[in-house]
Amino acid sequence: KTMLASQMLAHMADAGIRSVFFSLEQRAGSFYSRLACQVLDMPSVEVDDMIRAGDPMLAKVDEIYKNMYLVDNVPTSTSDAVEMTAPRIQSIIQEINMTHFEEDSTDVVIIDHLGILEVGQDAPRDIRGSDVLAPGFIMQELFKVCKAVDVFMIVLQQLPKEVPPGMPYSYDAGRG
Repeated sequence: KTMLASQMLAHMADAGIRSVFFSLEQRAGSFYSRLACQVLDMPSVEVDDMIRAGDPMLAKVDEIYKNMYLVDNVPTSTSDAVEMTAPRIQSIIQEINMTHFEEDSTDVVIIDHLGILEVGQDAPRDIRGSDVLAPGFIMQELFKVCKAVDVFMIVLQQLPKEVPPGMPYSYDAGRG
């Protein structure tokens, strides 16, 4: 799902669509290298050499990279992840619009993934305590964000790993 999202992000950025990618599950640090591989249609070993050398062929990658912004919220050994709620996502998008996109607005937001988003403290108690109700509530809150900041949003989700093969699964029940 992350690879699919990064491919979509790269194609949108290449078309001039300003995009924000919330990487909540995997570190976004190697994204530039993956983007360069895709844009230049070259293997990562060659691209990594080009990056180290500051090859001018990377100008096309740099131009595309200007149309995207990556929010890396994966905890590291030196920093914790920030609680990521729908209102926080809205404020981050608004800040990116003012700083990175210089008063232009973000067109598309991709969030990877729903199971890592948190229900805010202002949510009803029954929602905050329920893995079944929380995803639906979060999606409703994200819909409000879409309306407030006028973006198209893609929210990724994965099926739980504990579902045995061949067993029916309700998409309304999953969180993570």
